[in-house]
Amino acid sequence: MFVFNSEAFADIPPVRYRPGLDSAFMLASGFKTHRLLESFGFHDGTHVIVYDYSAPAVALRRMMVEEWNGVNFGAFFASARERLAKMFTGSIVYHPWDLTRDPALVEKEFQSEVNGSFQNAEHWAAHWKKYRALKHSFEPADILIADEAQRLIASHAKGNALIWISDIFNSPNADGKMSWERRKLAYDT
Repeated sequence: MFVFNSEAFADIPPVRYRPGLDSAFMLASGFKTHRLLESFGFHDGTHVIVYDYSAPAVALRRMMVEEWNGVNFGAFFASARERLAKMFTGSIVYHPWDLTRDPALVEKEFQSEVNGSFQNAEHWAAHWKKYRALKHSFEPADILIADEAQRLIASHAKGNALIWISDIFNSPNADGKMSWERRKLAYDT
């Protein structure tokens, strides 16, 4: 499960929708969701659909939205990690592994991501408060399976919609788990 984003923000086009996105399909990992929403725009009626093939990642994002006040992510994550271990059988592999073991390093990385996307702590706090008040749906889904992607979109898309798929077709995780033929078929579909 990816706790932080491993990709740059340079791929976000300078496009803004007025009055903002109506539905936003966002991966559960990291904080790029917030940069995307700030860039494209969102409003009080925006519906955020949090999806991921990793059920623990979706559960962490739900905990964040429902419980976290937007400060001291390192301490929050350490507590959430213990709860996730009880919720899911088997081991959960956190990425980046070396960073996510230490709450101080988690907090440092969180601060780095927020500082790269927001003008200051007050800007982040205002965004987080507005984000938490939005309608959220939490959907464990592997969108490389065409039926799951179609179900997700058909059941939630409306108006100006954005779907963030990250680098699912060429990430090391996809390369290691799926053949080129499967990724190509999913991409074409």
